[in-house]
Amino acid sequence: MAAAVRSLTEIGPDGGKQASIEFFATDYLITCDPFACATLALEAMYSLALFGEGELALELLQGSLEQLEQFLPFVFAFQEADLVRVATAIGRANEALFDILINSDNPFVQFIGIAALANVKGREAREQLLTFINPEENRLVSRAALEGLEKIAVADDVTIFSEWTTDGDRRSRLSAFNALVRVVDERALPVIQDAIFVEDLSTS
Repeated sequence: MAAAVRSLTEIGPDGGKQASIEFFATDYLITCDPFACATLALEAMYSLALFGEGELALELLQGSLEQLEQFLPFVFAFQEADLVRVATAIGRANEALFDILINSDNPFVQFIGIAALANVKGREAREQLLTFINPEENRLVSRAALEGLEKIAVADDVTIFSEWTTDGDRRSRLSAFNALVRVVDERALPVIQDAIFVEDLSTS
């Protein structure tokens, strides 16, 4: 079924869009077990977003996240990339997605929103991303912001990323290292060397 829904995007904007809307209107996803149908829901949302039905796609996403709330950590662990891919597509069609997801109380939902924001807005998202890069912030939230800022890092960000090279979250450390290498700034070299030394001691 998921493959069939995914194929709707290949039909073209005329038939594919109408078929996607009609599928959504059947309420099949509402009656389907949310955990078992996570992939199906994601592909339905993705199809709607690509065809410009941002409001419908966002409505479906909100409903799915509510239904999946107790399963979301497990779904996130296996389908993080797909969740971000779909949210990014919806965000391009309907920017209301960003505020809705980022203002959630659920860090997994916030992660998806921040990652999608970074993908869609790029450098325009810089100031908002910086507000989430805080050791006191939830680890997932900070990670999403770091990974988003990493892609647009500039020399002045050396100080920011230097503070995360020894963080307890592996992906946050990796993002910090990648950003420091990307900016090609001499101030980053001693930070990278020191962090590598600490990393070697901790794994020896």
